[in-house]
Amino acid sequence: MAIQKEERGFGDTLLNFNKKIGVAKLANSIAKLAGYEDCGCEDRAEVVNQWFPYKTEDKKDQNEEPNE
Repeated sequence: MAIQKEERGFGDTLLNFNKKIGVAKLANSIAKLAGYEDCGCEDRAEVVNQWFPYKTEDKKDQNEEPNE
């Protein structure tokens, strides 16, 4: 679980925060003890990213109307 440098949305921010403070590692350990492959943090981060995406320069350029 490496920390992502470019965050696409709020889900990535939460995931990176949890990785930095050790919650993600603890959650994965508990999930493995319970018989799961992983805790599902990555999947939840993707869903939250879809709900709360960060705007990028590419999206801003596509949404702007030409000044002509």
